[in-house]
Parts: sequence; C-alpha cells; structure tokens
Amino acid sequence: MIAASAISAANYSEVLQKTLRAGRDAERLGRLLLSLGLIVEPVTVEDAESAARLWLATPQLSLGDRLCLALAQRLGVAAWTADRGWAAVGGVTLIR
Repeated sequence: MIAASAISAANYSEVLQKTLRAGRDAERLGRLLLSLGLIVEPVTVEDAESAARLWLATPQLSLGDRLCLALAQRLGVAAWTADRGWAAVGGVTLIR
C-alpha cells in the first residue's frame, strides 16, 4: 500500500516527530518508508491556500490535517485516515 503513496512534507515531519516522541528511531523509519516507495511531496502555495480555505468549513481540523486534505485534492486522490473527525469531509477514506 505504501508504494506510490504520497504524503506532504509537513505530514511526513509529523510522522517522524511522533516516532521520536515514542522513543523510536525516526531516521530509520524514514529510510524504510522511502525505500518502500513513499513519495514525499512539497507543500506548495496552492496547498497552503487550499488548507486556509478548508479552515472555513473544518475549523476543528489541524493545519496538518488540512494540508493532507489539500495535497489529496491537488493530486486528485482520496485522503486516507483513521480519524473519524474527517468523515464529514469529501474525498476521504476511513481505514477503520
């Protein structure tokens, strides 16, 4: 599932941060994810503008969440999440 999946650089940073907070080796995890084909996309001006607009409809979502949604919109794909708070947002696939 990871091969050809994309994540914004901002969200990739969040993954590494949470890994460090759990006392794990974030550098190792990053290398593993990249070796499996994960694509880290830059946060563009378009993404930033989309995330700002998303705030009007979804003020409960964090900036990281909205950047994830903005990237999915830019790429024309569904955003995958386990966060049920995203259920009301279109273009989202809940994984549990």
